[in-house]
Amino acid sequence: MIQPDERILGALTALQSDPNFKMFFEWLDRSAHAQAHSSTMVREDVDCRWMQGRTQELRELCKFIVFAKEDLEKVRRAKEQAKQVNNAGGI
Repeated sequence: MIQPDERILGALTALQSDPNFKMFFEWLDRSAHAQAHSSTMVREDVDCRWMQGRTQELRELCKFIVFAKEDLEKVRRAKEQAKQVNNAGGI
């Protein structure tokens, strides 16, 4: 999964105040935990690796959602700092 950009982080941040999105996120989080548990019961190597990959993607998506606001603030701070550096260089 690619890293979310500023637009995606902004969208995730905005969605977090929506009760329907909160319900969706809780379902997604439960799904990630259930997938992790299910993957421990698979005996076939190929199936196990596939399920582990699926679990990793679900967990990563949950992480992006949980940390969207913080990550958005970091991106915006970095852009502002770069802008200040560029402006200071032009003086």
